[in-house]
Amino acid sequence: MGTATPASLRTLAAKPFGKDGVRLVYASVAPGVTVLEVRSAAAAEQGDATAWHAHGDALPAADGVVVIKEATATSGLPRTAEWRLRNGEAEATTPISLARPASTLAITAGSSGNGATVLVLDNVELAYNVLQWFGTVAIDLRAMATSRLRESVVIEDAPAAAALPLKDDAVCIGASAAPTERERALLDAVTRRVRRTVYLLSDGAFAALCAAHPYLCGETGAERRPVLPNLVGGSLLVGHQGHALCIADWAPLVPLGGVVNLAPEHVNPAPAREVVSAAMSSGRQCMLVEVRCADGGQLTDKPGDGERLLEVLPATLAAMAAAAAHGPVFVHCQQGRSRAGSLATAHLLSTHAGWSLYDALSFLAARRPETEIQQSYIEALERFAVGSLCRPPSLARVRADLPKALRPDPLGARNQMRATIGETATATATAAEPNAAAAGSPPAPSVAASLPESTLVGRGGFGKAAVARKKKSS
Repeated sequence: MGTATPASLRTLAAKPFGKDGVRLVYASVAPGVTVLEVRSAAAAEQGDATAWHAHGDALPAADGVVVIKEATATSGLPRTAEWRLRNGEAEATTPISLARPASTLAITAGSSGNGATVLVLDNVELAYNVLQWFGTVAIDLRAMATSRLRESVVIEDAPAAAALPLKDDAVCIGASAAPTERERALLDAVTRRVRRTVYLLSDGAFAALCAAHPYLCGETGAERRPVLPNLVGGSLLVGHQGHALCIADWAPLVPLGGVVNLAPEHVNPAPAREVVSAAMSSGRQCMLVEVRCADGGQLTDKPGDGERLLEVLPATLAAMAAAAAHGPVFVHCQQGRSRAGSLATAHLLSTHAGWSLYDALSFLAARRPETEIQQSYIEALERFAVGSLCRPPSLARVRADLPKALRPDPLGARNQMRATIGETATATATAAEPNAAAAGSPPAPSVAASLPESTLVGRGGFGKAAVARKKKSS
């Protein structure tokens, strides 16, 4: 059984999973000791400190991932619940809930003074994407209207706003940048039911959104809004396997120029093949690219796979450029986070002269907050940007300013923990040496020697077998 790890060294991050689930990435915990705890959004809103419940047994490994796909009796909706790590009666980590970066949105900021931030949103592509984010509600403050956003909630008074279920974000129509007294009262009530941001969509932006994407608008607001991949730069649609498997449902709304499957061994390419074949039969150009490396395998999304990403970029980017001449290109892997995010970032770099890696990734993350590029891919993309495209280096800025767009590095967190524990133990041993010598006691063992082997290595190819190989070769 592992030893307790200080809460300051244990890390927990939350990411969306599928339609309703959440993926919790933890690192530097004590196996067999640390427990994942949860409390519902309602309990969190009330500040109920007694509402925390253990989610399953103690975590089995120092670093890993826990996926919660649907609501439970203790968590409610997993994306709105709060999560933390605890070692027995020791200090717990700071609670977290699912969050997405919004700092890079190019919109005008304001403040409600009550809860959520209020922002004026005039960019049509950003409005399209906010409506696709999980936890976004469309709100219409207009009592009478001939056109509304699909799945709109019409709010005519403050009690109706107060009855809204808690949401992450809201797109609001019917309030001006300089709201009237009625609009301000309704906005104040709405912001109390939104955790993060209320986006005010101007009349002009709403009209432009309906013209560009008529399938997002309806006559009554009761029509169901389609679930679509995120639109990036007008020429890319970035999504996951769910979008790929139901492509026949939404492709008629967005005539595609091509589909790029980065996980052909795990995501059935048949639905995309049928859509591409139907487009070609109708006389419209459309292509399907199933990306494989020289060894015949797909990108693995595992540590050390960066060179294989660089290997497939030239041909894949050329195919995407050709396909984009005939319509948006849909890029997907399994979860639409790392591989799809990496290729989308590379495409943005190749099509925007002068952009750095930071520019491309921040542009993507503002539109697809689920983006989470693993470390070997982001390092490969920096080499692509600097070495192949002669762009300025920006990886350090990416790591400093866009941490949520990168997959946490469990090995790095482990090394930080080991260094801190080592410094503490060294100081303790040094202070104890005079007393130990006087008493004739043996010296204290080194920290590295006393830690179990599993705490000295990370996961993903750095386990016991790797240690054994290292010992054999030394």
